[in-house]
Amino acid sequence: MKTILLLLKFVLPLILATCLLLITNPEVSLADGTAGVSTDNYSNGLPSGFFQPTGGPRLVVPLFPIGSLPYRRPGFTQEPYQQIVDKGQKDVQLEAILTRTKYTPDSNWLFSDGITPAESLTNSSDPKITVPTDKVGTFYYQYHVHTSHKSFMGKVINDNYYSKVAKVIVNEKHIDATSLTINNDTKYLFNEPTDFFQTSSQILNTKEPSNASGAIKWSISDPNLATIDQNGVLKANQNRNSGIVTVQARIDNENGKVIKSNPLDILIGGGLKNVTVKEGEKATFKIANTEAEARDEGGLKTEWYKVDSKGVVQKLPQSKDSNPFQYSFDANLKDDDSKYFVKVFATENNKTTLDLQTNQATLNVVPNKNIENLNINNEIKNNTYASHNNYDELFNVARNDTVFINSEIENKNSTDLTNSKLVLTLPPSLAVQEVDTKPSTLDSHKHPIDPSNYSISKDTNELTIRLGTINKESTEKVFVKSLMNEKSLQQSAFIRPYLKGMAEQSIFLKNGNPLKLNFSENLLHVAFKNIHFHPISQFQKGFIDTRTDDTNAPNAIMNVDDQRRSKNAQTISVKQISSFPNVGSLPFAQLMLKKKDGLIPINQLTEVANSEDDSPVTPIIWSKNEGLFLRVNTNTPPPGKYSVDLQWTITDSVQKSS
Repeated sequence: MKTILLLLKFVLPLILATCLLLITNPEVSLADGTAGVSTDNYSNGLPSGFFQPTGGPRLVVPLFPIGSLPYRRPGFTQEPYQQIVDKGQKDVQLEAILTRTKYTPDSNWLFSDGITPAESLTNSSDPKITVPTDKVGTFYYQYHVHTSHKSFMGKVINDNYYSKVAKVIVNEKHIDATSLTINNDTKYLFNEPTDFFQTSSQILNTKEPSNASGAIKWSISDPNLATIDQNGVLKANQNRNSGIVTVQARIDNENGKVIKSNPLDILIGGGLKNVTVKEGEKATFKIANTEAEARDEGGLKTEWYKVDSKGVVQKLPQSKDSNPFQYSFDANLKDDDSKYFVKVFATENNKTTLDLQTNQATLNVVPNKNIENLNINNEIKNNTYASHNNYDELFNVARNDTVFINSEIENKNSTDLTNSKLVLTLPPSLAVQEVDTKPSTLDSHKHPIDPSNYSISKDTNELTIRLGTINKESTEKVFVKSLMNEKSLQQSAFIRPYLKGMAEQSIFLKNGNPLKLNFSENLLHVAFKNIHFHPISQFQKGFIDTRTDDTNAPNAIMNVDDQRRSKNAQTISVKQISSFPNVGSLPFAQLMLKKKDGLIPINQLTEVANSEDDSPVTPIIWSKNEGLFLRVNTNTPPPGKYSVDLQWTITDSVQKSS
């Protein structure tokens, strides 16, 4: 008994001390990163005084959840980002958005001029801050949010959240870009409201040179799927529309060149993708972008459901996967054409709510044996523009083109194929207008299929055509008329047809030859450079001033990207549409264009260059002795810096007969 009491005297304080330590530090973050780290040894090549960024929201699971359940630790859903401008341009605006906090926050921006350590700016609690561009240099900004509360034991707990550090570079003069690359940390965004899964993303960019100051202009292929703002923040529309959205950026240089980025594809969807496996193989459905969240299973709970071919919904047993965001099982033929979805529940502050219900994804189960004597031959035709095309590949496909897809199914078996479905995976820019069967030619519309017998999946953009029975020793033709209803930012896309059905009580799936589309904007893009002249002085009446070197060869006055499919001849003309100030009755100077007959004024539309039929428009490059000049009309030009406006016009040329 003495031994036991003695043991308790020594062990109990140790247990109590350990428990107090754990309660004082009661939580463990299961995600990567160091949220709320308040150490000032963070450098990463930055001036001192900045802090390790918190990052995005994360799940936190209490180590000993006494009176507390897993919750979402706040984080930044929008970070301030680097901006590069020229001195005197429009002021820059930075913004940082922190997810909601349980406690009333106070906040401020940290600032450094790159020389002195970072310090707090006064009156800077707003998450938006305006940065002036009147001084040349590199300036650093970081947003800080602080909350304070008492634990259940009365201890004051301070939480600090820090955004990424944003650089604002103000150049003395404009620096043109030579290249632009864009990328993104995620390739998937969710198309319905959710607190725990990603619905927006900052598209990142890399310029060459790194201090190039041209503004980036963003565009996307399909505004029905997502929107993008002037800062490059892409947000999925919360309307359950699914598909691939292509993002592209460009910089219009002052030298006239247009610098385009690579196209970047982002998948917008409801969380699950269709799965195709062979009979007996393991089928796995997985929520997109859940690699990191897989370790946070204590905070999010999942319920998986199956919808059979008759539409009956069945709740599935608890997943045996260590990752609750995926569900795996051995596929059986009876599972073919069934659909699966998952509900995700979040628990915060002792309250459980439904955070996400995914789309329904289809399971295709294919028997191990292949069906013989079945051929699926596919061809494609552009009925609007038919130059340099092959039967299985189109070139220069552009908006408003009518595209025909023809599939010929040859069943050389001695048995009928039943419950047959032809599936075509279409690019998002193609809109189906009509589906026919057994046409006599590609352009025939003799047997239209009732619209109730074909459908298009929002999630996969798959066109499913229900053909029913394909008789033995017969050929079935399917004709699809589609319209290129929007410009594609993708360079190319594939259509991958396959046939699925039953043969002798067995499911089959047969792939056909793929079809390829290569896209073109079918537009003439031109960019004109601002033209500068050397300074003039008094007592130079009649003097002919020349352009500065930045608008002389090898530099172009007009840069061109001619993507027209039909390159008819073009005429480029220019006109001066405003004037320099008058001295007496005349402007003190006037622009002149050098032609064969000498210098002529351009107060009327004047031809500068032209192209020929079947040839692209080429850049306008003038040597020092060509092009535009400035004629001084007075000996007393007023001191100052002046500019006039030019109107450039491109029109179809009138071809002269020989």
